[in-house]
Amino acid sequence: MSLESAFRKASPRRTHRERAQPRGRAKLGLLEKHRDYVERARAYHSKQQRLKALQQRAEFRNPDEFYFKMLRLPSRDGRISVPHPSKFRGADATEDRRMRRLDAQTLHAKLAHEQAEYDRLAAEFPLAAAEVRVSASTRNAAGARASHTRFHPMTCVPLTEHGDRGRAFGTGRDPSAGDAALRAQVVEDLGRRAQRIERLRTLTHQVWIECQIRGKGAKKKIRDYTGKRAAVYRWQPERKR
Repeated sequence: MSLESAFRKASPRRTHRERAQPRGRAKLGLLEKHRDYVERARAYHSKQQRLKALQQRAEFRNPDEFYFKMLRLPSRDGRISVPHPSKFRGADATEDRRMRRLDAQTLHAKLAHEQAEYDRLAAEFPLAAAEVRVSASTRNAAGARASHTRFHPMTCVPLTEHGDRGRAFGTGRDPSAGDAALRAQVVEDLGRRAQRIERLRTLTHQVWIECQIRGKGAKKKIRDYTGKRAAVYRWQPERKR
């Protein structure tokens, strides 16, 4: 009998093939196999059992029970409010720090992309980029007017408050110097990108600082975060062995 079963097992068998996914019903999604149904059914019954156990615990809970965490946790409208997991140290704090590090990396990648686009446009339209830099420096120096004469950074032509800046713009060999509409559009685009780069640089710095302050070491805040500047912290020096 054993010899017969051995021959039966050694004989070639038909290769098992899964049921194919018909193209006609591709719009309805993947066709569920039996193992998918079993996995979904087990997950559903597991959730139902956990909900039933929680319901039984709520029904048989002692209304007079007391535990010391009731004294430490804050309450709002008669209900205990649990702090955010980032307030605790351990695995939750580590996960929060990891997520903030990923946010900083994402912002840094976005900043690099914006900087590359700005450099490409500035190389193609150098006079427009110079105009954007001059206007940015003028905005930063508002209220503190310089007494000396300022010159155009590309053409070395003296710049006045109103008309000479536009006239000096068209004296170079910029391809956009002849078309006023194109020049205005490029200047506006470069200005928006420059402001976006500045905001992204500040935000990246702030997120990275928030990631660092969640680490070890005693620290003290020196300056709060504003829209234009990141917060500043000072770490206490640690004694090295």
